[in-house]
Amino acid sequence: MKKRSTVLGDLINLSVHLNGLLIPITSVESVVARYTQSLISVNDSDTYPVSLLGSCVGIKYRDRYLVLCTRHQLKNGNLEQIGLLIEKGKRTVTSGGVRRYKDGLFLTDVHDLAAFDFSEPCSELPALRNCFFEFKALPPDTLSDKVVGIIVSGYPFDDQNYDLENNRHLGQAKRIVLCKLDGPDQPRDQALLRLRTLERLNFSPDGISGGGAFVVQLEGLEARAYFAGIVTRAGRDHVHIVKSPFIQQFMDAWISRSGRAE
Repeated sequence: MKKRSTVLGDLINLSVHLNGLLIPITSVESVVARYTQSLISVNDSDTYPVSLLGSCVGIKYRDRYLVLCTRHQLKNGNLEQIGLLIEKGKRTVTSGGVRRYKDGLFLTDVHDLAAFDFSEPCSELPALRNCFFEFKALPPDTLSDKVVGIIVSGYPFDDQNYDLENNRHLGQAKRIVLCKLDGPDQPRDQALLRLRTLERLNFSPDGISGGGAFVVQLEGLEARAYFAGIVTRAGRDHVHIVKSPFIQQFMDAWISRSGRAE
C-alpha cells in the first residue's frame, strides 16, 4: 500500500504550538481542521430542510464568534437562513447578523469575504464555542524554507451524502488537503496566496471554498501553527486563500462599526 505523503512526515517527533497548547505533530491536521464547518441554508421545506453551501470556518475574535465564508457561496441563499449543523447534524443554528461587501464590488478577493455573527447562539449553546478557533496572532513573516506546510480543509459537494428526500439522512464528509507555498510567482492581488497541493487531488474540490487554512512554520527549534486564511477557490493542483491579515482587517472594520450588518 502506498504510504500517504504528509507535509509533516519528517517532523514525526515534534509537537506544534497552537495558542499556547502543545499538539503532537500527528494530530495537528485533525485539530485545526475541526474549525472548518459545513455551511448550510435552512429551507422552509419538509422534504429538503437544508441546502449545502460548501464550507466555512469558525473564528473567535475580539470576543465575537464569527463564521467566515466567501460571498460567492451565498448567491442562492437567504442570508437570514444561513447556519451551521450541530449535534451531528440533528439540529441547525442560524446567525445574528451578516457582514459582506456590496454586490458588484470585486476589486480584490477581499471583497469576496462574508462573515456571520454567531455570538448570541454561542452564549446560549456553550458547546458550540468549540467550533471556533481563537484568533490571537497573525503568522509572523518568515522565510519560505521555514514554512513546513499549510493544512486546508473543506466539504466537497460530491462527498456529501445528501439523501433527505428518501432516507432523511445527511452524511457529512470533510477533506484535509496538505499544501505548500507555490513559489515566489504569486497573484497580483496582495490579499491572495496561491498554494500547491502536495498531491494532485483525486476528487472535485468544488465545495471547499470557505474552508480554513492553517500554516505550520518553524520558529527557531519550535513548530507553531497559525490561522493562515480561508479558501476562495481551488483546483486539482492549486488552492487560493485570502490571507489572514486581510481577514483581520475585514473583521476589525465590522466590529468597529458595532457589528452592524450590511
